Amino acid sequence: MVSIDARLELFKKQFPKEKIISFQEREGQDHSILEINHKWMCKSSKTEKGVILLEREVKVLDLLHGKITTEIPMPLYYEHNFLVYKKISGSPLLGYTFQRLGAKQKSKLVQDVAQFIWQLHTALTPIEIESLYLKPSDWPWSVEKLQASRHYLEDNKDLLDVFDNIMKVHAEDVKESFQPTLIHNDLSFNNIIVDPLTFQLKGIIDFADIAFDDPALDLRIRKDSLSNFVVPVVLAYDRISNASINMQKLYGYYFATEFSRYFDCLEHNNAQMAQETLHGIIASIRDFLASHDSCKDGAEGCEHTAESSPVQIQI
Repeated sequence: MVSIDARLELFKKQFPKEKIISFQEREGQDHSILEINHKWMCKSSKTEKGVILLEREVKVLDLLHGKITTEIPMPLYYEHNFLVYKKISGSPLLGYTFQRLGAKQKSKLVQDVAQFIWQLHTALTPIEIESLYLKPSDWPWSVEKLQASRHYLEDNKDLLDVFDNIMKVHAEDVKESFQPTLIHNDLSFNNIIVDPLTFQLKGIIDFADIAFDDPALDLRIRKDSLSNFVVPVVLAYDRISNASINMQKLYGYYFATEFSRYFDCLEHNNAQMAQETLHGIIASIRDFLASHDSCKDGAEGCEHTAESSPVQIQI
């Protein structure tokens, strides 16, 4: 990990005309961002693996430059474990903020996010992707690895039944053939930057988890996102790409990812995080069932119709 003082000195050396007036450090799980003068972002990794990912992120961003209409970080300087780029003006999208937007604002934001995802998935040539030596996503775990961890649920029969039902459907869905593409792999609300006044999309950040995998992974519901945001994005992506998205598969990816996180926490003896993750899984299951009960089976626009419901569960 590069110290704050070391990063400030590196910045001064490369940008001598920029007088440092203020700086603030933001800690992530794997990386640290030093924001200087509310204008410059200096990114470094906390781990050896992260250093490799940061170097790869720089290569990806360089290759994507000019190929995506949505603003993304543009590397201005990079050396070992030290990346500098201009801050994308705006604020991270928040769930409760999205809920309060008007219909036109929501529609525009959804369309722009879907457009970004489609452009990302089609931006690079096979040769360019090959040059990055990308691997499939680490999340969720494989069906086999998840099944090998089901013993963690043996004290909760209801939850174990839910898990088994999800895995049964998910195991079939992931067998579907797909054309792997470049995926962002971390499209959480925190990485979607919007104008704080108009809530128009300003940019997408954090390409550290970029992977070469199923494009559906960029469309799945995430633990900090909302189904009434994700589902319209999926429908917009479907129209743009002329694809046919299996909504059931997206729910399966979501629950498989969260169970992966839960098992991972238990394996690393992180009891507090495991409990928080478990509570999130149970809340998501209850929300899913509640929203399903409020729909009329087969109603137009219902995202929980028989062919799109990942599980038939009770808890």
